[in-house]
Amino acid sequence: MKNEKFFICLFAAVGYLGMAAVVSAAGSGRVKLPYAKGESFTVASGYGALPTHIFQDRYALDFTQSGCDAYGKPAVAAASGTVLLADNFGFNGGYGAQVLIDHGEGVVSRYAHLVAGTVPVRAGDHVAQGGTLGKIGDTGLVRSLSCLWHPGTHLHFAMYDRTAGGGISAHLPEPISGYTNLREGQWYISDNGTGTGAVLGVATSAPPVTAVPSAPVTAPPSVFSENTTTYVGADGGGSGSDGGTGGTAVVLVPPASGSSGSSESPGLASSTASGTASTTTTATTSAAAGMDIAFDSTTLALDLSWQPPQDASDTAGSTTRYDILKLDPDDASGTAALGETTSTAFSYQLTDGDFGGIAYFAVQFGGDGETGGGTTIAEASATVPAWFDAIQTDDGATSHPSGYSANWYDLGTGFYGTIRSLTLEGFINNQAYFASELWLEEYLDPAYAKLNQTFPISADAPFTAAPGKVTIRGLDIPLQPNKYYRLGTYQHYQNMSVVLAGTSATGTAAWSAYVDGVGKTDIPYQFYPYLTAIMVPDWPPLRPPNPPANATVTFDSLDSRIDLSWPSATDPDTTSSLLTYELAVTTSTALDHAPWQSLGTGRQASSSVAFGSSYLFGVRAVDDFGATSTPLAVPWNFPDGYVPVPAQLDHSVQLMGGAQSILFPATTTISGIALWTYAEPPYQWCCSRSSVALHADSDGAPGDVIATSNQWVLSTGVDQVERLYQFSPPAVLAPGRYWFELVDRGSEDRSNGTMIFGSPGDIYPDGEWSGNPGQDAYFRLQE
Repeated sequence: MKNEKFFICLFAAVGYLGMAAVVSAAGSGRVKLPYAKGESFTVASGYGALPTHIFQDRYALDFTQSGCDAYGKPAVAAASGTVLLADNFGFNGGYGAQVLIDHGEGVVSRYAHLVAGTVPVRAGDHVAQGGTLGKIGDTGLVRSLSCLWHPGTHLHFAMYDRTAGGGISAHLPEPISGYTNLREGQWYISDNGTGTGAVLGVATSAPPVTAVPSAPVTAPPSVFSENTTTYVGADGGGSGSDGGTGGTAVVLVPPASGSSGSSESPGLASSTASGTASTTTTATTSAAAGMDIAFDSTTLALDLSWQPPQDASDTAGSTTRYDILKLDPDDASGTAALGETTSTAFSYQLTDGDFGGIAYFAVQFGGDGETGGGTTIAEASATVPAWFDAIQTDDGATSHPSGYSANWYDLGTGFYGTIRSLTLEGFINNQAYFASELWLEEYLDPAYAKLNQTFPISADAPFTAAPGKVTIRGLDIPLQPNKYYRLGTYQHYQNMSVVLAGTSATGTAAWSAYVDGVGKTDIPYQFYPYLTAIMVPDWPPLRPPNPPANATVTFDSLDSRIDLSWPSATDPDTTSSLLTYELAVTTSTALDHAPWQSLGTGRQASSSVAFGSSYLFGVRAVDDFGATSTPLAVPWNFPDGYVPVPAQLDHSVQLMGGAQSILFPATTTISGIALWTYAEPPYQWCCSRSSVALHADSDGAPGDVIATSNQWVLSTGVDQVERLYQFSPPAVLAPGRYWFELVDRGSEDRSNGTMIFGSPGDIYPDGEWSGNPGQDAYFRLQE
């Protein structure tokens, strides 16, 4: 049956709310989703879901995530208020651990099925919007097969109005975080930050996630073929300016391999169409008289207006009538009478053939309204942009019917402008049908993991059991080129689906099914729906991203390496573009011919440097469409007075302890010294213990200890490799001579000694690592 659910919480009477209060309709406009900011939850059971969402709970919502993901996540206050009830334990009429909050103005909210013992508030406490109320759990009467360890995990959220008689009634929480018409199976992202709100009657600063749907727009006559059903979209959403600038139109087609978009979803490319795209298009009028032509992007019509002739009243008597004709300049017989009017204005509804062409009009005065014959008092023409184009053709494939809930289709990215009308081809897979829903989801990433907002398209799309085209008009959905879009369909009838026509050649879709022991599961497959859009190209031309504002450079002298990092760059076209970065390294004074290396989304990089060279590093951002920013140029040179310490590469000499004298010509910061060490072969002890002491010079010999490194404890048989002995904090040394000594700790606990490898021949005449001047240890300094 339709209302069979996998998340069930039994309704219980709430007599403790029966105190005197005043009925108030205020409040819900400031409600946020009852889980943490940035989290996405789906509605498992929605309004009116049997058997529990009835009576006072008929506007309750059960929020959850896949599997057990929701368990233990915080439930937060939907709005500020005073805790009315806090049940940390118990069955509590099926609600389990729960919190009720009084928001004033007679409005109360409930948060049920929390993890027992996690409720941090008590009755009488004030809670700010976004304040934690407990952890989402499965207490009370819940059941489910979709979560093995915590069956039925979900958050039951409901709001109530106190009635004048002391009882309660259901309170619709919408808009909630800007969302309206919340429905089962859909995901909603929260903008509920801790402490961001006030009591329900006071405005908050956070903007809604989704724009409130616009009012219905009266449907103009159909501009499609006879088998097309025209429907006025009563929902719609978002905002956007009518018309736009430039002559860019949209041809939305799946890209070739390697173009924008992810491998899982088709990207969409733009093309340029001829003509002028603007909110008001004034045509060139004929010499007969002036006529103005303006384009109405909401109704997709051309609005004609003209001035009456001076002798209108004498010629037409008491009634002034004008005949409007559409002309074919290449064929006189192609003239068509569009109608007549007694005003000096006429609205012409554009047809399929008008888009991308030139439309010619004439106004006659004194004719018969059918064949014309009057005096032409105005003529004009207007170029109609090609704003009507196919997103994806139909090759005969059809989408998979859903076995349980909604279907979705990834549309990719690259959309420019505001959708005014959308046409799909499909049917309902049963003779009985009603209330087919369509919506469009906007994501921030190509993996469709970060939902940004949802745009309703239609709450009652007129699909039938016979295949056919359905057109939704009156839309106002602004699409941004750097975001990703997914189409969703839903049929409000058990085991029935909206089946769309399209192609399986490209694109990713999914259908919902119930899997025994798992629950509702989305099953992906390859499919892309047939879509036709009328879109106003009002998105401005894309601009390249901005480069990172700065870069931090760190020199690692031990490895002769430069480490760079930088903050996120910005994209002027969108606040959420998925920028990647590229790095160039050159010893030239310019980046003109330097090769660029892709770093992906990372914002750090490393590069080896050789003493004696100067470097220029370049960092630039790349947007979704391959546009690159101007590079951030970062020049770098070795510090003044820096002298690299030569490193021996021959590890054939074995030494026990010793010290090395080094002369520093400039102030130097030493953070460590790297030695090639290993434990002395065992006799009867387990391991070796060693550290490095930094000494001042005393008449050519080690003097006072300035710093001591960390200690290495090496078991016998470990690898003979380079190990870094670090000084914490680093030692800052004035110019002069210093000594590094390997301190063997074996005598302290009868452990074995520490061996160091070296090179034959002492290349440091002012000191050596052993008493033998012909032997020298391999080492490197980290400055």
